[in-house]
Amino acid sequence: MEHHRLKGLCEKDPQEVLLTLVAGTSGCKELLEETTISDDRVALLLRVLARACDCSSSPANTVKLMVMVCNSEFLARTLKTYFAKLPAVNVNRQEFREPMKHALRLFRELLDRNPSSVTQVYVPLAVLGTTVKLLADQGPDVEDDIVAAFNEVESRKDAILENMRQGNVSNDQATPEEMPPDDFRRLTIIPTYEDIHTDKEPFLRPNIVRGRYPDVDTYLDVQFRLLREDFIRPLREGIAEFLDMRRRGLDQARLQDIRVYHDVHVVYPTYSTNGIVYRIQFDSSRLKGVKWGASKQLIYGSLVCLSKDEFMTMHFAMVVNRDPKELEQGWVDVRFEDETLDVLAIRPTDTFIMVETSAYFEAYRHVLKGLQEVRKYSMPFIKYIVDCDCANGVDPPAYLRGRGRFGDVTYDLSVVVEKFHSRRYLQVREVPVLQDDLWPSAEDLGFDESQYRAFKLGLTKEFAVIQGPPGTGKTHIGLKIIQVLLRNSSAWGGPPPTGGFSLMRGWTRPILVVCYTNHALDQFLEGIAESYPEGIVRVGGRSKSEKLERFKLKNIRQRVRDEKSVPEYIYHGASDERRDKKRLQGQMDGYLDQLKATQKGLLHENTLIDSDLMDQRLRTSLMQGWSEANKDEWRTDGKKGGSAIEDWLGLGGHVLPDQADDEEEDDKIDFMEDPEEKRRILDDDEVLDGRGEKGKQTRKTVSTDLDPDLENMHNEEQQAEDRGGWQVQVNKKKRRKTITYQLSKTEMMTHGEARQVQNVWKLQPRDRWRLYRYWVANYCELRKRSISGYANEYEYVARLLKEFRDEEDRRIMEKATVIGMTTTGAAKYRSILQAIQPAIIIVEEAAEVLEAHIVTTLSQQCQHLILIGDHQQLRPNPTVYQLAKKYNMDISLFERMVNNDMQCVRLKLQHRMRPEFARLLTPHIYESLDNDESVLNYEHIKGVSSNLFFVEHSHLEVQDNEMRSHSNMHEAQFLASFCRYLLQQGYSPSQITILTTYSGQHFNIEKVMKSNNCEGVRVCTVDNFQGEENDIILLSLVRSNDEGNVGFLKVENRVCVALSRAKKGFYAIGNLTMLAKTSTLWTKIIQELREQGSVGTNLKLSCQNHPDSEILATTDDDFKKAPEGGCMRPCGIRLQCGHVCERRCHPTDPEHEEYKCQKPCVKVLCDLGHKCPKLCYEYCGNCEVLVEKTIPRCQHKQMIPCFVQPSLFQCEEPCVKVLCYLGHKCPKLCYEDCGKCKEPVVKTFPKCQHKQMMPCYQRLSEFRCKEPCAKVVCDLGHKCPLLCFEYCRGSKCEVLVEKTIPRCQHKQMVPCYEKASSFQCQMPCERKLSCGHICKKKCGQTCTCTEILTYHLSCGHAVQVVCRATDDNLVCRAQCCQLLQCGHLCAGTCDSCDEGRTHEPCRKPCNRVLVCSHQCSGQCAEKCPPCQKRCENRCIHGRCPNLCGEPCVPCQKPCEWRCRHHRCSKPCGEPCDRPRCDQPCPKKRPCRVCRKYHQCIGMCGEPCPDKCYVCDREELEEIVFGTEEEEDSFDLKSLFGTEDEPDAQFVRLEDCGHVLEVSGMDQWMDQGTDENIKTCPKCNTPIRHNLRYGNIINKTRAPAMIDERVEKKGSSEVDQKARTILAVTTERLVREFEVDADLDSYFPETSAHISQQIAKCRPLSMEQVTMYENKFLFLKRLAKIEKGTRRELSDLGNRSHVREMDAKIATMEKWLFRRTGHVNELEWKKVGRKMTRLNFLLKLRVLQGQIRKKGISLDDVAMKSFVSAEQTLTSDDAFDENAEELVKQAIEKVKQLTPGLTGAVLGISGEERVHVVQAMGLTQGHWVMCSNGHVLSVGDYGGDTVEIACPECRC
Repeated sequence: MEHHRLKGLCEKDPQEVLLTLVAGTSGCKELLEETTISDDRVALLLRVLARACDCSSSPANTVKLMVMVCNSEFLARTLKTYFAKLPAVNVNRQEFREPMKHALRLFRELLDRNPSSVTQVYVPLAVLGTTVKLLADQGPDVEDDIVAAFNEVESRKDAILENMRQGNVSNDQATPEEMPPDDFRRLTIIPTYEDIHTDKEPFLRPNIVRGRYPDVDTYLDVQFRLLREDFIRPLREGIAEFLDMRRRGLDQARLQDIRVYHDVHVVYPTYSTNGIVYRIQFDSSRLKGVKWGASKQLIYGSLVCLSKDEFMTMHFAMVVNRDPKELEQGWVDVRFEDETLDVLAIRPTDTFIMVETSAYFEAYRHVLKGLQEVRKYSMPFIKYIVDCDCANGVDPPAYLRGRGRFGDVTYDLSVVVEKFHSRRYLQVREVPVLQDDLWPSAEDLGFDESQYRAFKLGLTKEFAVIQGPPGTGKTHIGLKIIQVLLRNSSAWGGPPPTGGFSLMRGWTRPILVVCYTNHALDQFLEGIAESYPEGIVRVGGRSKSEKLERFKLKNIRQRVRDEKSVPEYIYHGASDERRDKKRLQGQMDGYLDQLKATQKGLLHENTLIDSDLMDQRLRTSLMQGWSEANKDEWRTDGKKGGSAIEDWLGLGGHVLPDQADDEEEDDKIDFMEDPEEKRRILDDDEVLDGRGEKGKQTRKTVSTDLDPDLENMHNEEQQAEDRGGWQVQVNKKKRRKTITYQLSKTEMMTHGEARQVQNVWKLQPRDRWRLYRYWVANYCELRKRSISGYANEYEYVARLLKEFRDEEDRRIMEKATVIGMTTTGAAKYRSILQAIQPAIIIVEEAAEVLEAHIVTTLSQQCQHLILIGDHQQLRPNPTVYQLAKKYNMDISLFERMVNNDMQCVRLKLQHRMRPEFARLLTPHIYESLDNDESVLNYEHIKGVSSNLFFVEHSHLEVQDNEMRSHSNMHEAQFLASFCRYLLQQGYSPSQITILTTYSGQHFNIEKVMKSNNCEGVRVCTVDNFQGEENDIILLSLVRSNDEGNVGFLKVENRVCVALSRAKKGFYAIGNLTMLAKTSTLWTKIIQELREQGSVGTNLKLSCQNHPDSEILATTDDDFKKAPEGGCMRPCGIRLQCGHVCERRCHPTDPEHEEYKCQKPCVKVLCDLGHKCPKLCYEYCGNCEVLVEKTIPRCQHKQMIPCFVQPSLFQCEEPCVKVLCYLGHKCPKLCYEDCGKCKEPVVKTFPKCQHKQMMPCYQRLSEFRCKEPCAKVVCDLGHKCPLLCFEYCRGSKCEVLVEKTIPRCQHKQMVPCYEKASSFQCQMPCERKLSCGHICKKKCGQTCTCTEILTYHLSCGHAVQVVCRATDDNLVCRAQCCQLLQCGHLCAGTCDSCDEGRTHEPCRKPCNRVLVCSHQCSGQCAEKCPPCQKRCENRCIHGRCPNLCGEPCVPCQKPCEWRCRHHRCSKPCGEPCDRPRCDQPCPKKRPCRVCRKYHQCIGMCGEPCPDKCYVCDREELEEIVFGTEEEEDSFDLKSLFGTEDEPDAQFVRLEDCGHVLEVSGMDQWMDQGTDENIKTCPKCNTPIRHNLRYGNIINKTRAPAMIDERVEKKGSSEVDQKARTILAVTTERLVREFEVDADLDSYFPETSAHISQQIAKCRPLSMEQVTMYENKFLFLKRLAKIEKGTRRELSDLGNRSHVREMDAKIATMEKWLFRRTGHVNELEWKKVGRKMTRLNFLLKLRVLQGQIRKKGISLDDVAMKSFVSAEQTLTSDDAFDENAEELVKQAIEKVKQLTPGLTGAVLGISGEERVHVVQAMGLTQGHWVMCSNGHVLSVGDYGGDTVEIACPECRC
C-alpha cells in the first residue's frame, strides 16, 4: 500500500477508510505483514487504522480488519520495535504523541471487538506502557490524556484476563431498589426465558408526562423498557394462556395475544439477500378459513417462537418471505435469531409448536437498538426533552446563534410570497430573522395570524411545536418553512439557494423529513418537489407516488450504478463479496434443488434405499409385498410394474384398505389483496433473492428421482384433455390433488414408531403417509448437513455485503438536499443518519409517533427540530392497552412538550369543512375553530336533503375471531348502496371515501361494494386516513351490541379524526343511542346533531328532477326506490328521434346525450321498402336484406344484399367449364379464373417407358423421370445409382469391391473403377524406421517418424519436437521473464533473447513523468514522444489553450499581484518586478465551521486561505511529509515546523487547495536547482498558478516548455540542414550494403533484407539511421569473422570447431535479420560484447588448431592459461571488459610459450570491440536557447559538429 494512498485515507470518512482497508485489492494485508516498515510509515498506518476504528456502522468489516491486525507482523513485531526505541530517539518527542494515541485507540478496539486478542495485544501494550512511563519521567512531553487512555486500555485488558481466569464474566453489583435492576443497554431485544416465564412484574416506570427526568439514562431506560414490554407482554401472556388452556383441554382458537401453529417442522435452510433463512412447514389444515391474501398473519417482520418442550426452550425467528399460495400449503420462510449452529442442529423430524405475537416485531427492533446506542453526551435537546426546561422559552437554532452579532442573520422570505405581488416580494428579500420587530406582517406573507406565528416559530426556535387542528393547513405551513430553509441554506450548512439541486454535489447537511405514514410522507415530499425539483431522496419501498419515482433511493442507487459513479472502494469491495456470495449460492443450489423436489412429487424407492433411509426390514417388506402384488396382476392403468412407493401409497392400481375421506379440499379460496397490505409492512426496498418466485435463476437444476412428478402429471392432464380423454384427465387430476394435499400435511411417525413397523403393507393409509413423511424428513436432514458447511461463511459474506450496500446508500443520502423517510425507516437507517448528521429534522404527524421513535431519529449534530401535529387527533397506539393507561406510553413527545408549557402555536383557521361539520368539534374537542371564507360557499350535496346526517339503527355487530375485529353487515350494505346513489348523482369515485373504525368492517364493505358497481371508491380505516380529506365522507361506526361496549369509539382522538375528514358532505351510520349512553363526548356530539336536525333513523333522499319526490332510506333496500338515482317516476323526455326515454328518473345526462334509444328503427332503407332492422340509436347503414338477382356475366341467380349491384357481385356457383381434351371440369367457383387443368394423370415417357403421375396440363418434355436408372456401368454388372433423367454415360462405378494391393498384398475395399495399383492402402504401416520408431502412418503414405521427443537445450529448458526435426527446429519458446533495466519483465522468449544475453524491446506503457508533470503515453523502450495533453499553465486571467509542448502565448494584461505595500508594473506574462510581501493579511473573514469572524491567516495581497487557526488548528499544524525523493533532497522537517507558532502565517496553493506555513513554503520554492516543476509538499500536485511564486514558476516552466517544443522540433520541425545530413547518411548506408563484397559473399540474404527495409522506411528518422548504421557495422564485422572461420579454421581441419563457429555466427545473423524494431543503446552494447567474444573465440580456435597441427606440447602454465581462456569464451557468463582482458592475457601467454605460430587472425588489436553508433542530438543537452530566448538545436551529424543559426531571429 503506497505512502501517498495512506496519506489520502487520513482525510477520508471512517466508513470509507474501513471498507478500503478490508478490500482484497487494497494491499493492507500485505503491508501489515511487512517486517521492515519505516517509522514514518508506522505512524501513518496507525493513524489510518485509528481512523477506521471510528466507524460504527460496519461492525462485520471492523471485525474483519481487527482479525487482520491481530494476526499480523505489524502487531507482533513492528509496533513492539517502534515503541521500544521512542525514548532513545534524539528528536522532538512531541511528534510521537499522535502515534501513541492512535495505537491506544487501536488496542481498545481490538480488545472490544475480539477479547481473545488480549494475548496478542499484551506485549505491545506493555512496551507502550514502559515507553509512556519513561517519556513522562524525562519531561512533560506526554499529555495527561495519553496516560488516561493507556490506563483505560490497561484496565480493559486486566478485566478480560480476570474473566478468562474465572471462566465467566462477573455480574454487576446489586443496585438500590429504586434504581433499575440492570443496564438497559445490556438487555437483549429478543425475549429470553426469564422474560417469558416469570411471575414477577417487569421493572417499569411510567413516562413522566409533566415534569423533568432525573437524567438522560433514566429517560432512555424508561422509554426502552416500556417499548420492549409492549412487544414482549403479548407473547408472554399468550404463551401462558395457551399452556393453561392446553393443560385444561380447552379450545385454543380464541387466544387474543398470539396465533398458534401446530405440527411445525424446520425442513431445510436456503439463502436470501441478508443471509441464511429456513423453510418451515406447519399444519395448514387447521387454518382453512384464513384468507392469506388479506390476513396479517405471518407477514414480513412478524416474530415467531418455536418450541417442542412446552416452551422450556425456545427458538425465535422473524418472517422474511411469504407467498399466499405457499401459506395455503403451510410453507413460510423465516430467519432465526439464534446462533446458526444451534439452528442447524434442528432436525426436520423435530415437531414444534409455533406461536406468533400480535405485536409487529420489525417496527420495534430498530427503535430498541437505536435507544441502546444513544449516549447521554450525544443526545441533543436534553434541555427540553429530559430537563423539560420549557417555561423559560426556547433558544434560536445554534446555527443562527453562532452567526455574527445577535440579529445579523437575514433570510430571504420571497419564496412564500406570490411573485405578482411585486411590492411584497421586494420587502421580504432580506428579513433579520431574529429581530421580531423587523419581520414583515402576516398580510405581507399571505398568512392568517395563527399561521404567521407558527411560521415564525418554526424558523426562529430550535425546538418548535406547531399544532394543527383538522383542516388548518399544518402541512402547508411545514412546506413553507422548508422552502425558506432551502432558500437560505447558507445559514445552516446546506446547498446554495439556486432553486434546483444536483444530487451528486458534495453537500453533507441535508434536511431530514420524517412522517408517521407513507402517504403523509409522499404528500410532503411532493410539495417540496414542486419548488425544488432536485436533490430529494425518498427512502423506503412503499411509496405510491409516481411523482416521486425518480427520487426513490433504490432508483437513484440504480442510476448511480448505471452511470458507473459508485466509489471505487465500494464497487470493488462489494464485487468481491458478491462474487463470494454467488460462489456459495452455486455450491448450495444442488442440495437445495434436491430438498425442494420433495414437495414436487414422491421420492422413488430407489432414492430412499440408496440414501439408507429404510432399514433392511422395511426395505424387504416394501419390495417383496410389491413384487407379489405385481406378479399376477396388471395395474388399472394398463401398465405393469411402476413404482413401489406409488402403489404402496394407494396412487397406483392396487386396492388399499378403506380410508376415511380426510382429504377434503377447498378449491375455491377467495384471495383478496389488501391495497394497504403489501408483502411487507416495513419500509423496505430490498428484494429477497431467495428461492421463491422472485429468486429464480436460469441454471441447470439437479435432477431428483421423483415418481410421480406433480409437474409432469399436470402436463399429462393437459395433454389428455386436448385428446378428449375426459375420464383419464379427471382421474389424474384427483391423483395429483391427493399428492399435493398429503405433501402439505406435517404429521409424521416418530423414530420409535417407525422402528416398530414390521410389514409396511399392513399399515392403514394415514400411517403409510406418516411413515413416508418420516423418510422424507430424514432425506432432508441428510441434504441439510451438506449445506451446513456453507451457512456461517454465507452469513458473514451477506453481512459484509449489506455494510457495503449501506455505505453506498450513505454516499447517496449525504449528497441530497432533503431526505424523506418514515419513523420506522429512520430507526432502521439510524447509523447512516448519525453519519450524515442532518442539522434540521422536521417531523410531520409528530403527535401520532411514539416518543422513542423520534428520539432515535435525532443525531448529535441536530440543531433544529420542528414537530408538526395535533395531539387532540390520533395518539400513539401501543400494542398493550395497560401500558398506555398505567404508564402513559400513548403520550407522544409532542403532547408531553405541550403539557410542560413548551412554546406551541395552534393554528385556528380551518380551510376544509363546512361550518356545521366544525361545530361537531367545538367546543367538545377544541375550544375554538374559526372558518375560512372559502368553506362558506360550498355547493349542497345533490340528491340528499342534508349535507350532514347521522343515521341511527340498532342492528347488532358481528365479532370476527380470525381478524380480531368487528363488523356490521347492515351498515356495510347501507353505505355501499348510498355510495352507488351518490355516484348516480354525478359525483366521481375520487370524490367519495368510505371510512370505518374497524378492519373487519373494511373487509365487509369492500366485498359488498363489488356487487354495487362502486369501482374506484376508496375504503379505508379511520386511523389510515389521518391527515387526508375528501369532498364526501361516509362513516361506518360499526359498534352495536347489548353490552354497550363501544371500544375505540370512546377515544376522543379517534373521534376527532373521524368527524373532521369531510369537506362538503358528511354522512355516518351507527347505534347512536348506545354511543350516547357510554360516552359523554358522544352525548355532546349527538346533542349538537339533534339541534341541527342532522340525526334520525332514516336518511331523506330528494330527487333532483322532482323535488317533491322524497325517499326515506332506512336500509339498503330503500335505495332501490331510486334505481337510476332519481325517483320511481318515468323520465318521459321526448328524444330527438321522436321516441320517449324509457328509463326511470335519472339526474345524470339530463340532455340525453349519452342515452341510447332501445326502440326499433322505423326508417326505410331502399326503394323496395325494406325497413332498418337495428335499434333506434344504432347507425342504419346499407340495406342488407337478401334478394334474388341475376348475375350478368354467367346468368346465374344469386341471393345478394339489396344494396349490392349484380355486376359487382362474385358468383358463388360452381364453374361448369371443361379445361382439357380429357373432359376435366374446372373445380373452382364461377367468379374465379379457371387456369390450367391440374387434374393428376398417368403418362408414359417414350424413351424409358416409365410411367409417372403428373398434372394434366404438363408436357412430358417439361417433366423429368424420377425412376431409378437401370443401366449397367461396369463389367461386374453394377447398375447406375442415379435417377433415370440424370446423365450416366461415362460415369465411374463407385461400388466398393474387395481388391488386393500389389505393393503390400493387403486387401482393401476399393471403388470398382479404380485400379488396385493406384489405390493408397489404408492399413497401418508398422514399418520400423531408421530411428528405431514404428511408422504410424498409413501403408500407402511415405514413411516419416511422427514420434514426439523431448530435448533438453543448453539454456536448461526442454522442448518437445518430432523425431525428424533438425537443429533449426530446436528453438526454445520459454518465456524470458528477466527483469529489464526499466523494471519490467521481458516479454521475449529464451531464443529471441539469446538465453537472456539480449532482450526484445519492452512494450509496456512508459508512464514516466515528463518534465511537464504529465505521464508519458508511449511504449517503455521508445524515446518519450512529445506530450499531447492540454497545457495546464494558467494565470489569473485564463488558461493556455495550446497543447502541452506548444509555446504559451504570454498574457499581456496587467499583472494582478498587488497589495498596499508593493505593486507589479509588468504585464502578466513577464517576470514580476516586485518582491514578496511578508506582512500579514489585515482582513477578517467568516469561519466556515464556527461561523464567527476571525483574523485571516494569509499574507497581504494573497488569496485568503479558507482555514481558521482556531477551528482548523489540527489540520494547519499537521506535519508535512514529502515523497522519498523529496525527503532525500531536502529536510522537509527543517522547512515546515513553525506551523504551531502563535504568529504563523499561511499561504494557499490554488492548484490543490492545501494551506502551508509561508516561511517554510518560501524556502521550499527557493532552494534546489532542479528544473522540474515545483510540487506541493503534501500531495505532489504541480504548482502552476500562484502569484507569490510566479517568477519561480516561470523559471521552472521555461525548461519544460523547451523540452516539449524541442521534442516537436526533433520529430517534425528539424531544420533543413539536419534533413540533408539524414538523407546523405541513408544513401551512404544503402550504397555500402550494395557494394560491400564480404556482405555479398557471406550474408547476401540478410544484406538484401536490410536494404529493402531501408528503402521501405524512407525517409528515415534519426533513430532509424542510427539502428541501420549499427546493423551495417555489426554485419560487416560478422562477415569478417565468417571469412576468418572459412579461411583460417577450415584449413586446420577441425570440423567441430567450424560447426561451432558457424552456429554462433548464424545466431548473430538471425538476430540482425529479425530485429526490425527499436534497439536501445544498452542492447547494442550487449550485442557488441557478444561480437567481441566471438572474435576472440575464433582466435582461440585457430590457435588451438595450429598447436594440434604442429604437435606442440603445452606446459602446465600455458595449458592452464588456454583452459582459462576457453572456459571464459564458451561459458554463459557475461563477457565484460575484465573478462576480455583476462582472455587477452591468456592468449598472449600461450603465444609467448609456443613460438612458431602463424596466421593473421591471431593478431590482437583494438578492432575486436565494435563501437556502437549513438543516437544524435535529441537529448536535453543538445538544445540551447539563443540570446533572445528562442529554442535551437546543435547536433553531431556523422561526426561533424554542425552549428545551426536560430531559425526565428537568425542570430
